[in-house]
Amino acid sequence: TYTAFTQPTANAAMLAPAPGSTLTGSATTFIWDTGVGVSGYALWVGSSPLSYDIYQGIQSGQSRTLTLPTDGRTIHVTLWSWINGSWQPNAYSYTASLQ
Repeated sequence: TYTAFTQPTANAAMLAPAPGSTLTGSATTFIWDTGVGVSGYALWVGSSPLSYDIYQGIQSGQSRTLTLPTDGRTIHVTLWSWINGSWQPNAYSYTASLQ
């Protein structure tokens, strides 16, 4: 019998800033790797997990610079990877800088 080869896949992962870190200012650049088998990216940034009250958008590349709050709150970031016709999430959290 013949078994078709299935290409392994892996969601894109955040490279910078380091997940769990405190952000250094209001302008923050998020950078992620390509993942494996990923054909698109979306980024949600919000005040709670899986929310997007701060930012939501489909990304054409592997980075996005955003202006974020500087009040010390927790910032939740969800990086979505489009793999085989569905969106797959990776969730991260950061602490906003205090200025």
